[in-house]
Amino acid sequence: MTPQKSLLTELYSLLPEIQGIRQRIHAHPELGFQELATAALVADYLRQLDIEVHEQVGKTGVVGVLRGTAGISARSIGLRADMDALPIHEQTQLPYQSTIAGQMHACGHDGHTAVLLATAAYLAKHRDFAGIVHFMLRQRPGAYFRLGQGGAEQRRVLHNANFDFNDAVIPQGAAMFVRIAQNFLAQTTTTTLNLG
Repeated sequence: MTPQKSLLTELYSLLPEIQGIRQRIHAHPELGFQELATAALVADYLRQLDIEVHEQVGKTGVVGVLRGTAGISARSIGLRADMDALPIHEQTQLPYQSTIAGQMHACGHDGHTAVLLATAAYLAKHRDFAGIVHFMLRQRPGAYFRLGQGGAEQRRVLHNANFDFNDAVIPQGAAMFVRIAQNFLAQTTTTTLNLG
């Protein structure tokens, strides 16, 4: 089995647990800077993985710190996901549909959180790297983006009250994060980006 297939196989084995967490978050959406239950759920899960947890970062954010066991390194990487929901009434009729009127994970932050938790679960089990991975789950007020020009009838909202995150992509998203973290931490040179 190739390393990538092995990685995906292991991540797919986590899917029932991670999917359950995602659906729980979906059913109990919280708006930006109000994600108290979501932050507690995330922090508890990271602690179960034996990851150091910092809570109330920027009010409701959570940061998990995972140190590799393959030696000491100053290298670190941060992987981020948002946890907030939007003020939208859900119309999906799913069994785990929002239980809070007028609030929904219509932009997939429940899925983003699930991907990051799957990444954390995998890397916590495979700590054979030098360096530190920071899992940053943060609040961020949702924003509505509109496409098109003209009146409201000609524009389309990207956030859709009839759409739910596709759980099947959780392992692929986590595999991408795992590979990014592993490749970065394995580098022996430092890369500097100047964005200004």
